[in-house]
Amino acid sequence: MTIQVRKGGAWREITGAKVYANSAWRTVVAIRIYKGGAWRLVGNYTPPPGGSGSPMTLTANVGGSGDSDFASANSSTITSDSILATPSGGHAPYSYAWARVSGYASISFDAPGSAVTTVTATGVGLGATQTAVVQCTCTDSLGVTATSNTVSISFTHESGA
Repeated sequence: MTIQVRKGGAWREITGAKVYANSAWRTVVAIRIYKGGAWRLVGNYTPPPGGSGSPMTLTANVGGSGDSDFASANSSTITSDSILATPSGGHAPYSYAWARVSGYASISFDAPGSAVTTVTATGVGLGATQTAVVQCTCTDSLGVTATSNTVSISFTHESGA
């Protein structure tokens, strides 16, 4: 959406807008009007690149330190350590979507819509190791998306049932 202001008898496009709210300057990202008893969206405003929050990047780490995890258990159901997706830039609030990229298909995410999740593999055979590669896609409040690096998780069924 282009925002224009009338100045000196002519309409001029502005490249950024800020309002002072809650004791801080904040970038305008949407304009709404109150009409017919309800707030209605006029349009979203995407600040030009280089403004606060652009571009957005996303990293994912296991336990806050790396991009791989080695999970083991004495059963065929094995849960990884926590994986954290950390956005940089963009405009909060963010939404998250974790997905399997490749590898072992019998996995699930305990919190697929959260910044922090664990991955559980089921049906891992006794003495076997299965590997799954996962990553996260983050969407900011303006609809801008970023995809994280991949995280590789090896699930080992050590002994037991």
